[in-house]
Amino acid sequence: ETLQDGCMELLTLGEERFRLLEQREVEVRLPQGGTAEFSIPSAYQSYLVGFVERLEEEPCDRESLQSAANEVLGLFIHYLRCLATYTDMPLPPIDLPNDPELLTYFIGALMKLPLEIKQNLLSATRTQERLEMEEKLLRYQIAQLEGYAGSEEWKPDPETPIIPDTPQLITRMRKEDWKRYFRDGRN
Repeated sequence: ETLQDGCMELLTLGEERFRLLEQREVEVRLPQGGTAEFSIPSAYQSYLVGFVERLEEEPCDRESLQSAANEVLGLFIHYLRCLATYTDMPLPPIDLPNDPELLTYFIGALMKLPLEIKQNLLSATRTQERLEMEEKLLRYQIAQLEGYAGSEEWKPDPETPIIPDTPQLITRMRKEDWKRYFRDGRN
């Protein structure tokens, strides 16, 4: 969709994980333009360009992960039900993946988390590591939802971090903010 000023809003979808090795700014010369009455001189536009390498998943025995994946899946379903109860909104139908690796990406994308923590999940190269992180995150947020379900604001205990060296996951979340998140399905 082109906006009134000629700009466009683009939505991208990442299909493969990668690690940024280097980035730099490059200048691209824009062609001359305009009309017979008004000439636009050529100009330069700067763009960020990156050099990347694919971030491959470390090999693992998928069967051994299934038990942990089933537990995290159960917690995630409970988390969604808690959100639905807290926001007084019906739980929409969701097609959840069976594959443990895909499940970790799905849960990480749908949970209400700071971008820094989402990036930590994406950076993990082992499915088992992501499952362990998501289990802790889900237990923490479920406890908050269950503990403060009747309250308008959440007041998590800042003395009890969920993952060492990370900022507080949720500082104050009003019921209407959760409703908007639950309805829109994004951060």
